[in-house]
Amino acid sequence: MNERQNKGESSNLGLSGDGDTVTGAQPETDDCYAQPRHLCTAGMSALPATTMIDEMTLAGHFQVSTRTIRRMVAHGQIPEGVKIGGRRVWIVGKVIEYVTVEAERLAVEARRRALRLSAGRI
Repeated sequence: MNERQNKGESSNLGLSGDGDTVTGAQPETDDCYAQPRHLCTAGMSALPATTMIDEMTLAGHFQVSTRTIRRMVAHGQIPEGVKIGGRRVWIVGKVIEYVTVEAERLAVEARRRALRLSAGRI
């Protein structure tokens, strides 16, 4: 038994001892996960908005690698998260809100571009 198990903490992936931090938990199977390269927040929506998830869990929900998560942060596609104890974590509610706002902004931009193209202005 290691030191972590002696303290009563779980050594498996999933909910940590505080019950409000998810580390390494895989998203529930959902229709949106069947589609490749599809960003889906359905699994995260089932979690409380204040739940903190680590990089690996976030990557699992988006079905991308942890390196891609870092790229998405660098390109402003997802929020940066916060560093706690040397690990970067994200608050589920903030990620969902950020992705939703970004998706709406991109949809408006696409509609404007389509209108310009249909009017013959590029």
